[in-house]
Amino acid sequence: MYETDTYIPSARMGSFLTALEQETSKHTLIDTRNIDYDGEERPPLYEQIQLNSKANETFLIDGIRFYRGANVKFILKVFPDWGGEGLKIYCPLAGKDFANNLISDCWQWAKTHNFLKGEAFSLSGEFLPRGGESWSDVMLEEKNQLPLQRCVKQVNEKQTACANRGMILMGPPGTGKTLAGRIIKNEAQASFIWISARDLHRSGAFGGFEYAFELAKEVAPAILFVEDIDNFMDSYTIDLLKTQMDGIGRSSGIITILTTNFPERLPEALIDRPGRFHAVLRIELPGTKEREPMLKKSLPELTDAEIAQ
Repeated sequence: MYETDTYIPSARMGSFLTALEQETSKHTLIDTRNIDYDGEERPPLYEQIQLNSKANETFLIDGIRFYRGANVKFILKVFPDWGGEGLKIYCPLAGKDFANNLISDCWQWAKTHNFLKGEAFSLSGEFLPRGGESWSDVMLEEKNQLPLQRCVKQVNEKQTACANRGMILMGPPGTGKTLAGRIIKNEAQASFIWISARDLHRSGAFGGFEYAFELAKEVAPAILFVEDIDNFMDSYTIDLLKTQMDGIGRSSGIITILTTNFPERLPEALIDRPGRFHAVLRIELPGTKEREPMLKKSLPELTDAEIAQ
């Protein structure tokens, strides 16, 4: 008996499970069961999985299917795994190439027809709504807002031909870094991938960032927005970021934006390199010039004289 397996992260489930349905439809389905490791049987479990922000499809997510192919019989087992789905294929040893090729073909189709292209989503697979907030809702100094707007304009106009760029937004909490990220999500005509600590619980920082850049290349043009990068700083992650942003295997159409509340924690090797980060923006608490439009927007009943006080 031969066994092979793969892990399907949540964000990839829609594309991969669609590919799996297409590939297995070429073979004869004999039965669908759900037998646990103790030999007890329960009903197979089906669930609606989001393909993108507008469409979903129902898939088997916990169960076993028995198939008869032209040259081999095989068993396909799917089961919930931490942050995604697990897949195992069992077949006679003579069918090992078939089983490995089945998984390989599904991954190839899923990456080529990735349903995440053009979507806004977190790395853990949650789709993020677009719309609502705009540049008029964030009160940044002009020297900080203009580079952000310019970056969005470039990716909107050039799409995958846009050269890779990096930006760092640094400053104390509550100064508009996260809000700026949400506005970029709304304004950019590109895939948008939001990365925060909760997305890296299973994979760790290194594995999570490797996965994020792989996804970004598939769905480019794409913006990777990493919230509080100082939470993930270790030597391996820093080396990975450096390699991905200006290494030998360069790509295009990917904008990487990091935010931090503690810029002193960032190593010079990461930020002191124009080829990696084209703009390092220090976002401070709003001054008098920025506070006036904030007050007018949030407290429209105030007079100009009251605002001036």
